[in-house]
Amino acid sequence: MFVVLALVLCLVSATVSGCAQEAAKPATPPKPVAPEVELKVAVSDDISNIDPAAAGIIADRTVGQQIFEGLVTFDLKTYGIVPSLAEKWEVSPDGKTYTFYLRKGVMFQKGFGELTSADVKFSLERHLDPQVASRESVTFSNMDKVETPDKYTAKILLKNPEPGFMSALAWQSGFIVSEKAVKQFGKDFGLNPVGTGAYMFDSWVQKEKVVLKANDQYWGGKPQVTKVTIRIIPDETIAVQAVSSGEIDLVGVTQVSGFRAAKDVTNVDRLTAKSATINHIWLQTAKAPTNDIRVRKAIAYALDIPAMVKSIGDPIVDSPAILNPLCVGYTTEFTKYEHNLDKAKALIKEAKLPANAKLIIYYRRAQLFEPITLIVKEQLSKILPCELVQLEAGIQAAKFREGEFNVGIWSVARLEADQMLLPYYLSTGANNYAKWKNAEVDKLLNAGRVELDPKKRAANYEKVQQIIADELPVISAGLSMSLIVARKGITGIQPHPFAGLIEYRKLTLPTK
Repeated sequence: MFVVLALVLCLVSATVSGCAQEAAKPATPPKPVAPEVELKVAVSDDISNIDPAAAGIIADRTVGQQIFEGLVTFDLKTYGIVPSLAEKWEVSPDGKTYTFYLRKGVMFQKGFGELTSADVKFSLERHLDPQVASRESVTFSNMDKVETPDKYTAKILLKNPEPGFMSALAWQSGFIVSEKAVKQFGKDFGLNPVGTGAYMFDSWVQKEKVVLKANDQYWGGKPQVTKVTIRIIPDETIAVQAVSSGEIDLVGVTQVSGFRAAKDVTNVDRLTAKSATINHIWLQTAKAPTNDIRVRKAIAYALDIPAMVKSIGDPIVDSPAILNPLCVGYTTEFTKYEHNLDKAKALIKEAKLPANAKLIIYYRRAQLFEPITLIVKEQLSKILPCELVQLEAGIQAAKFREGEFNVGIWSVARLEADQMLLPYYLSTGANNYAKWKNAEVDKLLNAGRVELDPKKRAANYEKVQQIIADELPVISAGLSMSLIVARKGITGIQPHPFAGLIEYRKLTLPTK
């Protein structure tokens, strides 16, 4: 018995001793956490809706550019089309079928699964859903349907050949969204965006900041910058000075004050690009008194755009065309209205307007809209009383669509003529702010869209611009310049032709 008891005690002792020895082993040291690399950006506008079907202001597009990607994208050095979510593509001999082969293993952010051809079909066909009321509905009106032969192949079938179609896919209209996320968030998807991009939407403090976090599963490799804080700083003088002091890393400059401040500050890099942003003065054709062509012509004669451009200075260049110089069909060979106040007053008198007639001018305090508006008001007040209506960013597009204005100041930036013309000047265009209808223009635009001969396409668009000059649903207010101000040492910055836009994923910040 004593022997057995001794044996038990020995076993217990050995077990306890073994436990003590095990507990005494040093714990495995945790893996070192890589330090956070934060990029601090300034923008002058708060976001309103990041959904690619609804985004209409630079702040929305700037944030969306980091979160979403398309099948293809623009090479910002050549402005050509290069692969993105699609590794390669084929176009049928008749130009009506585009077959895209998707990258395998591309994951949507926040656990929404792998990108498949079903998401491509959903994203593109969604623009044609009347309930979505997409700003890009006309852009895809030539699309018949999207087929999904397998998980990684998407076939886009067009009704007619469309030489500018790839550009539409490279623009925000072609951004691919997660079908699952859109259905989960519904109408709130615009502030809960889910894409495949290098950065994920993290948080938003209204009128203060937007925070993005790096997407660890990004197919292109995790970017060096792991956090982006986008601060809303309405005054770009302050933003540019903050870059100079090192408080902010960079800002896409869009305001007069920002351009002026950029001349004076030190310790910054200034980067420019060809611009694709044309400022427009929309003239409402469905609301008195601008529904009268004589009043619209009076406005054209009363405006002195060259004087306005000279007054504003560096941020703007006089460009009478409604297309930017990078578009097929760009021309300045159309009827022009030299400043002539006597002619303007004579036309107003001829129109026999009621005594209470006035011009309601819509604008927003962003980019160059406010300085343009103030000068336009000053010039037009010499022929008719003017009332300024300032719009908030979140409601600007809706208010312009409603058309309860006579004069509206906004801008358009695209690299493809179809996208600059169809949504805005086609009678059924989603962004036909002037409510202008012209059967000949509809015919020319629809024909130009499917014309494969570049010279014939250009000829169509040149005719459109002449008709616009005759009927005046819009007047060009000059070309906005593209400028980025960044603190020294940041590499990988590629200025965008759309003034104010910047891509972050290729940026590398200097080590401290």
